[in-house]
Amino acid sequence: KDASSNIIPITVFGPDSDMSIPPSPTAALDASGYIVKGIARPGTYVYTVVNGQSQSGIYSDAISGAYSFKLNGAINNQEIKVIAYVQNGIESAPTILRAPDYTAPDKPVAVFNKAGTTLTGTTELNATVTVTDLANKIVGSATADGVTGAYVINFAQSISDGQLINIVAKDVAGNISNTRRIKSPDITAPKNILATIDKAGNQVTGFTDPGAIVEARDLNGILLSYSSAAANGSFTIYINKAIANNQTINIKAMDTSGNVSSILPITV
Repeated sequence: KDASSNIIPITVFGPDSDMSIPPSPTAALDASGYIVKGIARPGTYVYTVVNGQSQSGIYSDAISGAYSFKLNGAINNQEIKVIAYVQNGIESAPTILRAPDYTAPDKPVAVFNKAGTTLTGTTELNATVTVTDLANKIVGSATADGVTGAYVINFAQSISDGQLINIVAKDVAGNISNTRRIKSPDITAPKNILATIDKAGNQVTGFTDPGAIVEARDLNGILLSYSSAAANGSFTIYINKAIANNQTINIKAMDTSGNVSSILPITV
């Protein structure tokens, strides 16, 4: 009614009064993973369901049906159902969205076989596992199983002797895990043992692999004494009962991986 008491009709747009089941809304997530927007039947209430929980929504525009609203926090790599609701339980079939994946895989589990020819482990489903040496050269890769996450990498050449390698997993969304660094198996026995015995016959000195256990045995295999090689590979074996002149004893070394060297005979 205007100032002269004339009645003027007006149109008010409110919630949808059409009680038929609305069509599924169009829906899309923006790059941030926070904003849902699309087109629904004009005037319907559009909301989302994540992990079985409804989140607040908004009425679509009464003319265009456009809507846009912010989720209650970014939803990471989860299914989002977008539904248009009228009232009294009347609602559309859901439109299904998949939220962006922003989470990198955990460090892949990785285990060498004894020969250093195969690496096995688990990681995120369908992730690509890449192995590089310390010079960042790729030495192997594989795709994890889509059900179990298991992977197997067979190397063209054995990786052994305690070499360090780096392993990363890249998921299908492009997220890259932190690096797992492991040591390859040491399958090589100590080489080139150097050993001499002093003239008194009670002290053997020499060099071998650092950390190796060095034994001195008589020709019958009886242990006379042993010692551990220092960080520089040097060792000294003290023998309680001196070895007589012209008597031969055998020296051998076992490294920290259990590899045993060939026998080195030495004579007083």
